[in-house]
Amino acid sequence: MKTTNVVPKRSLAELNSFVPLHCEVRSHRRLNRKVKCSSAALAAMLFHLGHLLQAGVPILDALEELASLETRSQLSRLWLDIRRRVDRGECLSEAISVWPGVFDSTSVALMRAGEASGQLPATLAQLEEQLRWQHGVAARLQNVLIYPVFAASVLMAACLFLFAVVMPSLTRFLLASGEQLSWHARLLSGLSESIIRHADVALPLLLLVVVTIAVGYQRSTVGRYLLDAALLRVHIIGQLLAQLSTARYARTLGLLLDNGVSLVDGMFISEAVVANRALRLQLSDAREALLRGQGLSEALHGCPSLPSTLRRLVAAGESTGALDKALLQGANQLQSSSACTIDRIEKLAGPVLLCAIGGLLLWMVVSVLLPVYDAASQVGVL
Repeated sequence: MKTTNVVPKRSLAELNSFVPLHCEVRSHRRLNRKVKCSSAALAAMLFHLGHLLQAGVPILDALEELASLETRSQLSRLWLDIRRRVDRGECLSEAISVWPGVFDSTSVALMRAGEASGQLPATLAQLEEQLRWQHGVAARLQNVLIYPVFAASVLMAACLFLFAVVMPSLTRFLLASGEQLSWHARLLSGLSESIIRHADVALPLLLLVVVTIAVGYQRSTVGRYLLDAALLRVHIIGQLLAQLSTARYARTLGLLLDNGVSLVDGMFISEAVVANRALRLQLSDAREALLRGQGLSEALHGCPSLPSTLRRLVAAGESTGALDKALLQGANQLQSSSACTIDRIEKLAGPVLLCAIGGLLLWMVVSVLLPVYDAASQVGVL
């Protein structure tokens, strides 16, 4: 007797819900790589989420509302994925931890601490404020750097044109008229000849050096550390980098301590927000010194790039038992100091570039144009 295998019928809902686990993981990884979210957009989303939770809206309804408010399909799918994970029993901090491209370790730690303390709306408000500050600083730095980069590019192009086209003609005219070139005119002429003679080698070599530095910074840990350490030694630039990085570190650590995270864990999490590798290594050494039994203020004395203002506030906070408030106060002071430093750079960038352009033109006028004018006057051209 011939037998057949009978396949049981499944409902349409069961067939639609039957998705292999590895396919879901691959789809999530592809979406995680594609999703990009700025600090301002993430702060706006956390603002809505915090207000919905504070108003008493259930977390599942709040997450669904965020998904419906998003105009970008990728971010809408992100919030729907977080809602699905929360609906399956995960905490909100666990649900967002699978999206490291959007939520960093600091956001996850703050939300976990807010859930443990029952102060999740207040924690979301603190995180939103920090993200808005980071976005504001990044936008202002971009605006400050636009003019110097543009002006330096124009200055470099003008210098190449003057040295490659104008200077050889003027020098030949002076030599033909029998004029004796001064030492600064000979220096200018020699520089022009060197640029023309070695341009075919110098430009590719300069491009190779720039590409090598960029690739080494991206792929070499030692190269990135050395460049970061060198930037910290530059007077104004290093001061600004130390202020901004330390302000982010102090604010993050203060928020974590305020939400019940231990000091050692908070320092470990806060190190991730420091982009400068040299400063991050100093803070990591301070955490190791804390584990060996030193106080925080004593451990931070081993960080030479750390502003002294923060060390004094940390020492005062340890003595009064209000370390989290001292760290937040230090972050506010460093933010104010960094704003003043940015203002100073913004005000000095224009005059410095103008002085460079004026100095170059004055060099050419004194060295070449005045002798050309005298020679033309002697032969009766002028």
